[in-house]
Amino acid sequence: MTNNNEKSFIEKHQLLSGVVGAILSCIITLIGGSVFVSKNYVSADSFDVLMNTYFVTPGLVSKEVIGSEPNEQFQIIADTMSTNKIELENYKNILTDIIIGIGMDESALETVTAESVLNEMSTHEDQLQRNIAELSKQIDSLKSEIVSLQNENKELHSQTVAKIQAATLIVDGEQIDENIPNSVADVDGHLYYSESLLNTFLSEPISFDFSKSTVFFGTERAEKIVFPASMITQSDFAVYAVGSGNSFVMGTDTYDNGFVKRYGNSKRLYANLKGKYSKMSFTVGHIDGTASENVTLYIYAKNGNDKYRLLKTYELTYEMFPEEKTVELNYADGLQIVIEGSFSAEYALADIYLYR
Repeated sequence: MTNNNEKSFIEKHQLLSGVVGAILSCIITLIGGSVFVSKNYVSADSFDVLMNTYFVTPGLVSKEVIGSEPNEQFQIIADTMSTNKIELENYKNILTDIIIGIGMDESALETVTAESVLNEMSTHEDQLQRNIAELSKQIDSLKSEIVSLQNENKELHSQTVAKIQAATLIVDGEQIDENIPNSVADVDGHLYYSESLLNTFLSEPISFDFSKSTVFFGTERAEKIVFPASMITQSDFAVYAVGSGNSFVMGTDTYDNGFVKRYGNSKRLYANLKGKYSKMSFTVGHIDGTASENVTLYIYAKNGNDKYRLLKTYELTYEMFPEEKTVELNYADGLQIVIEGSFSAEYALADIYLYR
């Protein structure tokens, strides 16, 4: 017989009471004559058969329910159902999060179908894929920017850094000015002085023409220039240009601008003057320690496509001291310099200037 506690439990759990009622109504048909049933009670063996058939075998509860007291059996079922209810609530919460996550309204939970959720998720996944593709493009763009920044950083590291500071100016023991700002720059051990500092004691001001990259001292424009190596179109001479760091010795002086005749009976140099210069000056002489032989220096010029014409001839001897020479160019377009007469003797033209 069921006691009051069991009756109360069944009343509280209508689902279980319905199941038990159904089981009791058909027990003879389901399990045969081995089960004894009356209007008021079910035997313990019959309960084990019912529990096994309708709860254990379908996987609703564990095997431990078999053989337990009826109170314990119903408690196990109640606990299991309570746990399943909690899990069902968790699944409901997860499903709610999914529905909200894919843009559906939470109220759709009551009527939503698996097909509609999958369709929405598929659409949502397609959008996610597009978003991922766009993010991938942005990442590639950022990578390119990073590479560009890294290259710029390398260039910055390779650039020369200048240390700029103020300086006090003293000329011949007299303090001219104190703490002139940004007046001295140290670049790789080379010192550069500002215009504001230099103009405090120079007799004439200096200025810089940015369009021509030219520095002017005083108010007059330059009347002469050092012979630019860029004007040379062909040369058999060893060419020394200002700023190249190379130099040669002629007589007792060292020069960093000029043309040196090395080995060879005849050496020539051609230059394009573009008709800009009126004359040329230079210092010429023998290179000490080379063959004691004399040579002849020829200076030619031409205009346009005309033939070269001889301007000057100089007889050079190995005993001579360096001499200064001047040749009138008369704004010729082309210049030719020739030294010939000895294979081993070396001669040089140095401090070559062109005049406007």
